[in-house]
Amino acid sequence: MEVSKRKCHFMNIDLLKKYFNNKCTSVEVEEIILWFKDNAGGLDGRSMLKQLWNEVEESEVHNVNFDHLLDKIHHRINIENSKKKFPRDKSIKNVVRPLFPILTKVAAILFIPLLLGSLYYYYKNIRELNQEPIYSEITSPNGSRTSFKLPDGSKVWLNNGSSLRFPIRFTGKYRILELSGEAYLEVAHNSEMPLMVRTGDLQVMVHGTKFNVMAYPEDENIAVTLESGSISLQRVFENHVKDLIKLEPKQHAVFNKVQKKLSYMTIEPEKYTSWKDGKLIFIDDSIDLIMSRLERWYNVDIELKDKELSKYTYTATFTDESLKQILDLLRVATPIKCRIIPSRKLEDGTFSKKKVIISLKK
Repeated sequence: MEVSKRKCHFMNIDLLKKYFNNKCTSVEVEEIILWFKDNAGGLDGRSMLKQLWNEVEESEVHNVNFDHLLDKIHHRINIENSKKKFPRDKSIKNVVRPLFPILTKVAAILFIPLLLGSLYYYYKNIRELNQEPIYSEITSPNGSRTSFKLPDGSKVWLNNGSSLRFPIRFTGKYRILELSGEAYLEVAHNSEMPLMVRTGDLQVMVHGTKFNVMAYPEDENIAVTLESGSISLQRVFENHVKDLIKLEPKQHAVFNKVQKKLSYMTIEPEKYTSWKDGKLIFIDDSIDLIMSRLERWYNVDIELKDKELSKYTYTATFTDESLKQILDLLRVATPIKCRIIPSRKLEDGTFSKKKVIISLKK
C-alpha cells in the first residue's frame, strides 16, 4: 500500500483574522495558502471562514449565501485542476499551465478578504440607496429652550419658537439641516461632508465652527452671527444658489427677505449668542426689537399702543428676571405704563396667551 507523504496543514482562526487584517508574515501567508489548498473546503475550514464572515457586521449584510460564494471559488479551482489532469493538447502552452492552478488558489484565498469587504460595502450602499431618508424634527416651544446633539456629534441649541429638521443619519455630499427660528450650533468638523443650514431664502455652508442663525418665518430679516471658524452665506432662488459672502469670526450678517439685500458688521458675538445660556443682552436696541424677543422668551403677546414708543432704545442684560420685573425696570427708565391681561380658557379647552399692552404715560 502506498503511503502518502503529503503534510497535513492545520489552521486556527486567530491566524486567519491576522491575515485578513494584513498582519501576517510571509511564512504565515504561505501556511494559509497551503491550508486553503488542502483543507479550506472541508467542514473545519468552512466553519472557520463562515465564522469570520458572520463577524462582518451581520446586521448590515442581508441575503448573502456564504456557502454558495465559497463553492463558486472552489468550483473555479477544480476547473483549473481538471485542465491540468486532462489537457486538451500538448502545445507549448502546457509549459505554463501547471502554474495556473496554484496561482488560482492563491488568488482565491487573497480574494476572500476583498470579497468580504466588497460585499459588505456593496450591500450596505445598496440599502442606503434604496431607503428613503428618515427625518427627525425637534421643536422648542415659545417660552422654552432646547439643546441636543446631531447624529454627527454637532451640538445644537434651539431658541423659543424654533424647530430643526434633519436626517437621523447623514449621507451624501452634505449634512443638511432645515431651520425655522433661531439656533446656535457647534459643528463637528468633517471636510468631506460640510454642514448646510437651510432657512428658506438663505443657506449657510459650514465646515466646523460656532455660529448663530436667527430665521423666524414671520421676521423680515435673517441674521447670522459667526463666533469662530468660517461660514459662507448663499442666497437660494428659483432652484439656483448664489454665493453672497464668507464671514469671518465676530461678524454679523443680516439678509432682508423683502429687499433681497445683505449687510454685515463686526460685533461682539455674545449679544447674539448669550440666549443659549439663559441670558438676554440688549445694546442700544429699540423697544420694538426688545418686545419681539420678550414675546418669544416668555410666550406672551406684547402690543405697543403708541408709535412714539419706537424712538426709545435700551441697554440692558436680563438673566433670571420674570417678565413683570423686566417691565418694572422699563417703567423706571422710560415714561411708559403696562397693562397685563391674563390668559383665559378657550372653547376648545386650550388657553390663550397672556397679553401685555404698553403705552406712553399721558
